[in-house]
Amino acid sequence: MDSLELDRSKGSLLPHTVVSAKQNVYFFSPVHFREREIGYLVLENCDYLLDHQFLFETLNTFRTSIEALYGKLILRKKNKQLSQLYIHDSLTGLYNRMAYEKLALPLFQQYMQKGRPVGILFADADHLKYIQHRRIPHRNVP
Repeated sequence: MDSLELDRSKGSLLPHTVVSAKQNVYFFSPVHFREREIGYLVLENCDYLLDHQFLFETLNTFRTSIEALYGKLILRKKNKQLSQLYIHDSLTGLYNRMAYEKLALPLFQQYMQKGRPVGILFADADHLKYIQHRRIPHRNVP
């Protein structure tokens, strides 16, 4: 019989396990974040925390760390979105002059260092919004 197999003949509710010399105490605590349960924190042999009433501080520090990590991930995502908005024209979605400095200039310099021929084409369309509104039929968008 496997060491964790349930022996139904004895009528026990828990599987028989081999008892080791060292006993462990496990503390399971649900972890909540923004009114949702996201998992469990399992502490092994945390009798010191329980005896000295440090468990609340430990759980609070863990929760604060999760909130800080979440904030950092959201900030990284928003910065990436801002970077994309910074280099694209909001009307056309085409690259703007900021994209030239960030993307085209390093590529141009790389080609020049390798001695390869390279060319960059610039187009400046004044009053593009006026042209776009005259050429594209208006849609009734609320």
